[in-house]
Amino acid sequence: MHLHTVSSDGMSTVPDLITAAAAVQIDLIAVTDHNTIRDISAFKALSNEKDVALVNGVELSAFLRAGNEVHILGYGLDHGRQDLKNICDTIMANRRQRNAEIVRRLNARGIDISVDDIEAYGSDAGRMAFARQMVARGYVTSIADAFNKYLARGCSCYVPYESVPLREQIELLSKMNGHPVLAHPFRVGLDDTQLYPFIKALKSYGLEGLEVYYPDHTDRQRDILLNICKKLDLAPTCGSDCHDGLGMNNIGCTSLSALHDRSLLVFIESLVII
Repeated sequence: MHLHTVSSDGMSTVPDLITAAAAVQIDLIAVTDHNTIRDISAFKALSNEKDVALVNGVELSAFLRAGNEVHILGYGLDHGRQDLKNICDTIMANRRQRNAEIVRRLNARGIDISVDDIEAYGSDAGRMAFARQMVARGYVTSIADAFNKYLARGCSCYVPYESVPLREQIELLSKMNGHPVLAHPFRVGLDDTQLYPFIKALKSYGLEGLEVYYPDHTDRQRDILLNICKKLDLAPTCGSDCHDGLGMNNIGCTSLSALHDRSLLVFIESLVII
């Protein structure tokens, strides 16, 4: 679960993911491209042939007031819903406007990068794509250097991002029977004392799960999230966040302990399979 394709910032097609999943004996995948909803039912024949079930999904982006980026996964969606497409279109339009302003500010400081250079990384490319381009062209020595000098909040080329409110995103996904889940919770940038009340608020909006089993999580982080799931009656989910080819996680690389989590299995059984 939680996979990306060339429709956002991944390097694989849906058939690539189905084939890769079958090769490592994974029998269910969810395609969750960033702020992009698409009909993947055309690949049902291949998924049947490979014995890999397909779940339609999305990963929506939002920002907190402090600038922290939050991603909400929606599993089992109706790809034809116009209201979801409207939210995705709004998020993407805001990101494109932000990217254009970052380009303008970088160019004014002698850094030759274009919008086309950034969008080559995918339709949902953002500050990380800028940082990679700056490293590749020798303007900075590392990704961290790019953020510290130009792209982080408070720097000369940081541009605030207008996003669709989290509450609106979660409530819409719930109305669509879409099973909203908080992706990689520890990437939100909140400490242990802030995380629980934040997730509790999301639960009141309709959040159904937390991505507990995630490659970057330590045992301690996983245990914290499992405890929150128990307290708030949320489903623990798993995801590799596979992008393929970007130095990120490989398909099927989540913790094996996820396979023994009954709550996760119950959640998976509730999803609409294409």
